[in-house]
Parts: sequence; C-alpha cells; structure tokens
Amino acid sequence: MGDRDKLNKAITLANAGDYAGAAKEMSAVSPDSPLLATTQVMSLHGVILWRGERKLEEAAAKFEKVLEQMPEDPGTLQNYNQVLIAIKVDKAKKGNQMRQAGQYAEAAEMYNSIDLDDPVSPDLRFHVANNFGIVLKQIGRSHEALQAFETALE
Repeated sequence: MGDRDKLNKAITLANAGDYAGAAKEMSAVSPDSPLLATTQVMSLHGVILWRGERKLEEAAAKFEKVLEQMPEDPGTLQNYNQVLIAIKVDKAKKGNQMRQAGQYAEAAEMYNSIDLDDPVSPDLRFHVANNFGIVLKQIGRSHEALQAFETALE
C-alpha cells in the first residue's frame, strides 16, 4: 500500500472517529513523503495527535505550521484554539494535583506557566487565578496572592 493509500485510510478512519487507527496509518507513511507537507495532511495529523494520541504540544505545532501558510483558515484556527485550551486545562489539573499533595511551590510554578490570555474560558481563567492565589498564600507570598485573586475576579 502506497503513502497516498495510507493517508486516505487515515482520513477515513479519522472521519469515523477511529483516531487510534488513523494514527497507526499516519505513522506508516514514509517520513520523507511530500504528502506530509500539505496543509490538509498537516491539519489531519494535528487532529489525530490531539484527539487520538493526546499529544497536545505536537498537535499545536502541526496547526501552527498550517496557520503559517493559511493564517485565516477557520477550521485550523478553531482546532488550534481548542488544543491550546486543552493544554491549559491539563496544566491546571497538574497544578491542582500538586496543590492537593501539599506541593505548593511546584503548584504555583505550574499555575504561573498557564497563559490566561485568549484562548481561555472565563471558568478556566477564574479557577487557575484563584488556585494560584491560594498556593501563593500558602507559601507566604500574600501580596502576589492578592493580585492573583484580583485576576480571578476580573
């Protein structure tokens, strides 16, 4: 089976929601194949990395490459923003786990690493800033905690 056939099978599987199967087909394509450099295939690969393999940073990188060539593509922009939000949610969950384990300084670093600018939901922004304030208070950085709480209320 040639690279084009493998990609067509990956597209069919992804459209059917079988991202694991699509990922398997994508990985079977020759890494040197020029087909992998097309915006359609890079976008598909981004979706597979995101939805199938949960490799969010890699998915974001694929969408960024597509957006370099097609900056106004609405589907890619939407997927990219959803991946960025998913990355922020994952970091928030890690911060929450650290906070619950009493690792306040580590949790503060994790929360601080989350960009609260768009794309971000109001709920995520509130919870991250609020939890950041809580752990900053726990480690004695009260002034910074107050700023975080104010951010949560914006």
